[in-house]
Amino acid sequence: MKRIRGIISNNDRITISAVQGMIHFYYQSSKTNDREYLFSQKFSKSVNCYFGGQGKTIRELYSFHKWSNHKLSNVLTRIPIEIDYFMREN
Repeated sequence: MKRIRGIISNNDRITISAVQGMIHFYYQSSKTNDREYLFSQKFSKSVNCYFGGQGKTIRELYSFHKWSNHKLSNVLTRIPIEIDYFMREN
């Protein structure tokens, strides 16, 4: 995963919620526990299983190396872009 330019902690999380055939991605700061919406995509079982109920920390996302899963690769390419955009806007 590409490095994120903003000032964030490696303990911050990316969490998901699956609702009506869509997966919604959220950025959750480790300091405040506030969830901020990032983006949505069509439901994918592999993405849902990877992020699970607790989500993944930024540190865990940086260590992801299973690029054979196309859907996960797309999500992990998009997450840093969305976080950078979120940090610029706030």
